[in-house]
Amino acid sequence: MDNLDKKTYDKILEFRKSGKKNDEDYINFYLDIVGIKKSSCESRKRVYGIEDYINLKNQNEENDIESQYSESTELLSDGSYKSDKLLKMSEEDSKDPDFLLEAHGFDTGFWQISSARNNIWNVYSKRDGVQQLYSSKITVKPVVPEFKEEWIYNVINNIKFPVIEKSNPSNNKNGVIVEINFADLHIGKYVSTLVSNGNYDVDIAVDKAKQAINLSVKNLSEYNVNKIYFILGQDFLNFDNLEFTTTKGTPQDTNTFFQEVYEKALDVSIYCVEQLKNISQLEVIYIPGNHDSLTTYTITTTLKKLYESDDNITVDNSMLHRKYLTFGNVLLGLSHGEKEKNRIFDCMQVDAKEYWNKPYKYYHLSHKHSESRKEKGGVIYNWLGSLSENCKWTWESGFVGSEKKGHLFVYDKKDGKIAEFFIKV
Repeated sequence: MDNLDKKTYDKILEFRKSGKKNDEDYINFYLDIVGIKKSSCESRKRVYGIEDYINLKNQNEENDIESQYSESTELLSDGSYKSDKLLKMSEEDSKDPDFLLEAHGFDTGFWQISSARNNIWNVYSKRDGVQQLYSSKITVKPVVPEFKEEWIYNVINNIKFPVIEKSNPSNNKNGVIVEINFADLHIGKYVSTLVSNGNYDVDIAVDKAKQAINLSVKNLSEYNVNKIYFILGQDFLNFDNLEFTTTKGTPQDTNTFFQEVYEKALDVSIYCVEQLKNISQLEVIYIPGNHDSLTTYTITTTLKKLYESDDNITVDNSMLHRKYLTFGNVLLGLSHGEKEKNRIFDCMQVDAKEYWNKPYKYYHLSHKHSESRKEKGGVIYNWLGSLSENCKWTWESGFVGSEKKGHLFVYDKKDGKIAEFFIKV
């Protein structure tokens, strides 16, 4: 709105406020602002016309200011965003980080401002008078939860540990050796039929683990057992931190909090130990996975501390990626297998060369969520199945159809593997 428009518009406003108008008033007012005398009816129409014209012109000018402003959003290589917008706000708003985030379209719960610059643009409008528009430029970055030690203390303090009593297993020196291996359980993974072919969450995973260990105990009732190796790890949990990512940082689908997943995973691991400890000597063996290397390590470390006074229970919580067991004529290798890939065929003869003369050699691997076997160089390599459901990625990628199962192996010290149970729950 230029000066002439403003003066004319102000006169019209004053004319309207001055009270009721007769025909002569309109004739004189129009003559005053235009210098032309018209009839009362024509003068009235033309005054309204001038008012409408100035309003329309002012509105278009305001729209032009905003439409001519080049707004932009830019994604930076470090995951930050730059946003440039023309905003209507007060001076106080321009100093409020939450206001700026929301005005630029960012959720205050997930983004924080790392820099902001706001330049004033003064604009006049008939409705609001002189108003301040701001050329607002901000740079935002994702909010990373700050690690707090009290979170760990809260989790530990809220864990309801069962009453731990010392084990009293039978002493069957000539009995069989048992391996129980529920690889790739992925506690905490969330699957819905909306995106896959099944349902899966932390409670379903825990329930499957309990059913699987109970069924394993039932299957062992026909054997005299000398020792049980309970393999824990190999993606026992689905994520490794508060950001719900794998050890390397790949985001995972979940529908609950880390603290709840951790507590339930620890609880079910204790449950499994309690079901097995009175059968025979028991050794819990931690095998790192690619989803939960740190988290399951802390669980096995907790088990080691919890059962340290029980001579019949030992826990191997070392973070070696490959581990080997030997008993009688058997050499058994254990690994998640995702890092070695085909190089796994060259590992046992180097890693455990002092036991290479054993006549029965087995390697149990996981990661693929499907069972397969291959015999090479005198070693039977067995990739194990999984009890967990297909996630969105595996379903969309077509990795479907595999049986959902855990594994129980029975070994004779002289004759090697003599039985295998598929644990389906």
